[in-house]
Amino acid sequence: MELTAEQHTATLEWIRVSAQLRKNRADAQQKTLKEELTALVAQHKEQAGKIAKLTAHRDAIQKQVRALNAQSTDLEAEIREREDRMNDGTGLTSSDLVAIGKEVDGLKTKLQRTEDEHLAAMQEEERATSAIDTATQEGHAIAARGKELQEKRTNTAAKLDAEAKELSSQLAGLASNMGDFGTQVTQRAQDGPGATTLRSGACGGCGAALSGTALDSLSNSGPYGVAECEECDSYVVKEG
Repeated sequence: MELTAEQHTATLEWIRVSAQLRKNRADAQQKTLKEELTALVAQHKEQAGKIAKLTAHRDAIQKQVRALNAQSTDLEAEIREREDRMNDGTGLTSSDLVAIGKEVDGLKTKLQRTEDEHLAAMQEEERATSAIDTATQEGHAIAARGKELQEKRTNTAAKLDAEAKELSSQLAGLASNMGDFGTQVTQRAQDGPGATTLRSGACGGCGAALSGTALDSLSNSGPYGVAECEECDSYVVKEG
């Protein structure tokens, strides 16, 4: 097959634009961005689990703080009640006073231990609250990054879609300038490159070496000769 000079020029341009459209379609997959978004979703889920775990821990500590506070209050009341009895002294013998004094000492020791535990629990509550705040901020940062990437993905998709429509329009116009050959190229482009250039004896579309028959056909033709790739069924033209 031999093209006219005009068909050959249009075909070379069609090949260039078609390559741009294939790249556009590959870019439209946004593979790297999708992978990053998937990773962020996993991070956000993991962060939510971390926050839930920290919150459960703080809830348990707060329950402990309330229990220790109530226990301290009860111990203080017991100590006051016994000290009031000692101070009043009515009906008490010296042995009674000694016994009550020992009870008071024991209660005060227990109160001190309870207050120490109460203080430690409150400090742990503060640490847990701080850890929750930090984890929550990190979660917000992950969510914000996800929103940013999603917006980027949407904008990129819109841009590439508009570009694809423009390139498709260009291809249609070029195919029209290629005549019947343009119709055949368009049909073959549904399953492969459609048309490509000869590169070092190989098909510029799939990279397969052309058969001896195809190479002879091109060698024996003029500058606008056309062969076919047996591998991808594309038309192969000389670059000129």
